[in-house]
Amino acid sequence: MHELPLLGGVWPRDGVKDRNRVFNATRQFSFLHISKAGGSTFIKWARDSHLFPSLYPNLIAGQEHGYLFDRDLRPMAQRLVLLRSPRAHVLSMFKECRYNKWGISLWTRGGSKVPHNGTHQHDFEQWVNWYLHPLNKTWLGCYQPWNYQARAMTSSSKNPHNIGAPDTYEPSIDKALTLYLETEWVGITDFYDESLCLLLSRLKTEAAAVRFSESCRCSEDAKPILGITEPVTHGSVSSTDVDVYPELAVKMDRLTAIDKALFSVALRGFLSEIRSLEVRVGHRVLCPHVLKSAEPKLAYVTNVTALYAIS
Repeated sequence: MHELPLLGGVWPRDGVKDRNRVFNATRQFSFLHISKAGGSTFIKWARDSHLFPSLYPNLIAGQEHGYLFDRDLRPMAQRLVLLRSPRAHVLSMFKECRYNKWGISLWTRGGSKVPHNGTHQHDFEQWVNWYLHPLNKTWLGCYQPWNYQARAMTSSSKNPHNIGAPDTYEPSIDKALTLYLETEWVGITDFYDESLCLLLSRLKTEAAAVRFSESCRCSEDAKPILGITEPVTHGSVSSTDVDVYPELAVKMDRLTAIDKALFSVALRGFLSEIRSLEVRVGHRVLCPHVLKSAEPKLAYVTNVTALYAIS
């Protein structure tokens, strides 16, 4: 295998994980819970399914550590993570800060100054505008949206909700991609079920094989992969109840430029892994209608149908 040129740097083979290999059932799994990327649902599913002999964390909230913090504590663990489309991620962070009971409790106790007196649209735009030029401004509490996912992937903080030394607004993309390549499984929140199928395919147990055969195929009788697990949505208000008009989209992309670069590479890797899995099992796992429905949501990153076709 040749060295991998990615954006600004070059990574040697050492540390790059083979994401087609079978997991080691005797080693601990450590899930890097990046806030608002589907982690709470994943932890619930992992507990409900009993597929993992040893998995950290066991709580669906409160154990959302930086990658380097987790690696220092569990150096031998098989690390797992979910990454999400940056625009969807920013919308979801604000929704929890503004409408979820945890976010509401923060600002009622004075622990958050997230805008909350106007409409969803108005308050979201005020929040984005505050952080767009952050120098000499105080943290509003709850979540700091600047490149949150790339920061989590490069942080040594126990709780990287805010930006504290040595973390920065724009973490090194080279470092983020190096740690991405070190991670045993990288799921894409925007293709949640299919990401879990990739995970199941590498758990060589009868229970995992049964769930894969029942859920990971394009047919009307396929069973929901989450089974009895109810997705954690953090309230009834939809994070998409915001008009992301062009100027607002540019602002959101400015806050997440490093996240977008990281997500673009992760999305490409995910689609390549899905195609490889489909060849091995002899049928589609990522169904055409799922791919088609994702096109408009991810068009600002790439054309996912075209990328799937060439992967």
